[in-house]
Amino acid sequence: MRKFKTIILSLVLIISLAGIGYAKLDYQPVYAATDTDGLCEMIEDTIESDKKDLNDLSPILKKAYEKLVSAFKKLGTLAKDISKVVKMYNALDETSEDYPEKLQEFFKEYNKLGPVKRKVVDFCTGVLNAKDQLLANVRHIVLVDLYSEKQLDGQLDGEEVFVSENEAVAVVSKSGKITATSVGITKVEATNSAGEEETFRIFVKKPLLASKVAVKKGNKINITVSSEYSILKVVSGSNKISVEQNGNVLSVEGKKKGTAYIYVGTTSGKTLKYKVKISG
Repeated sequence: MRKFKTIILSLVLIISLAGIGYAKLDYQPVYAATDTDGLCEMIEDTIESDKKDLNDLSPILKKAYEKLVSAFKKLGTLAKDISKVVKMYNALDETSEDYPEKLQEFFKEYNKLGPVKRKVVDFCTGVLNAKDQLLANVRHIVLVDLYSEKQLDGQLDGEEVFVSENEAVAVVSKSGKITATSVGITKVEATNSAGEEETFRIFVKKPLLASKVAVKKGNKINITVSSEYSILKVVSGSNKISVEQNGNVLSVEGKKKGTAYIYVGTTSGKTLKYKVKISG
């Protein structure tokens, strides 16, 4: 029966995705991710052919089947988005002249993904665990979270002066301290007294969720930020909560029912994102 082919193909897709992640535990390139395109096409073809059999189903089964088809289509889209970014990662060649540009394109597409998809890509490619090594292979590429700051490590002799190409993305002090102001990509030019120059590529990315907390309207809770971080700034921007900082402890009071976010920028280039659920 064709109506069961979709179920089988979808299970194959899920198993394949799981296999991709499992195979990547040793952080070797995963070319199997490209197979998801073919599986997604098979699912779409099967769905189209199954439409002919819908008249044979009872109304209840037909409704259930339509919901199942909708879920399968979403799964196929998820797989394609992930597959695209994984392919870009696998195509990176450290020996090629365009490696910095390709790496830039990879992180640009990576940042477009939602948190769940990014975590799947991290698992499939090992990029989360291999990120430091990946970036170390190309000098002058710097990752920094929104609202945080990071010190650039100049390689020229003598004192250097740093200038940001786009301060809407990242501001830099004359001594080379970057402060991230918005998500995006920019360049920082450094010059020494001898007129020598070097260029840094700055990637400002969206912070990933660090934790979820809950508070009742009118009540307060404390969020303790790990002492390994030196807090630069605390950003909320929501009238649903108020936040007071005392050292590495944040006192959060619920003001209005709903959801709010707190961003804790640090001096290490990492920003901690907290999701606050306020109940009535």
